[in-house]
Amino acid sequence: MTTISPSRRRGRRFGSPRVVAFFVLCAALFSIAALWREQLSSVLWSVATPVLNTRALPAVVFSSITAQFASKNALVAESNALRAALASSSILLLDRNLLYFENRDLKLRLGREANSPSILAAVLLAPPGVPYDTLFIDAGSSEGVVAGAPVFAGGSVIVGKVSHVYPHAARVVLLSAPGESYDALLKTQDGTVPLTVAGMGGGSLSGDVPSGTVVRVGDAVLFPGIEPSFAATVVSVTPTKSGSFLTLSMSLPVNLFGLQYVEVRQQTSL
Repeated sequence: MTTISPSRRRGRRFGSPRVVAFFVLCAALFSIAALWREQLSSVLWSVATPVLNTRALPAVVFSSITAQFASKNALVAESNALRAALASSSILLLDRNLLYFENRDLKLRLGREANSPSILAAVLLAPPGVPYDTLFIDAGSSEGVVAGAPVFAGGSVIVGKVSHVYPHAARVVLLSAPGESYDALLKTQDGTVPLTVAGMGGGSLSGDVPSGTVVRVGDAVLFPGIEPSFAATVVSVTPTKSGSFLTLSMSLPVNLFGLQYVEVRQQTSL
């Protein structure tokens, strides 16, 4: 007859030592996880981040290569557009120069020489260093400057006239000065329209034309003569309250703040 000792009965009641050790280990792990949860998360992320970055590396590299190709294609397209614009501008410039020299030759043959001597002067003071719509230049009566002489920013672009002359300096009042008024021609695609332009200050001018006039932003305003002068550009068109006229807002075609040199024409008046 076989008998079971009391110690074996107690061991089976509580389980084998391996089972007990397993439960103790699980309890210890749960306790550690509860106490150092943030530290364990940080360690796991530090270990997993390089792996995740390695998996995402091909996508990043592909995206970078694609972006480089797209950027290169955009630069090529922009370069081609600039080359086309430059070629078009060069053709227009050649055409303009041809017409200019033909015009000069025609005037010479007819005895109407349009060129007049000019005096180059440096701009000593310009807005906002002096009152707006005024320039102070370094050429005066000793250099041949006279009151009333027209002042050009270069070529045929007129900006004002000499108002006061000193021995080696002069003051220039700009076309846009308040109180200044001039007869001019509006050059449109349909022809020319006479108008009176008035200075509004700050490089701006204003004038009215009949409501039936076809005016576009960018149309030029010229001073008539054997050698027309470019005076302003239309920047906006607004109908008057009566509807009979259009009010044109214009601006000088130069940047007054960046103006460094001007030309004073001799023996002429504006």
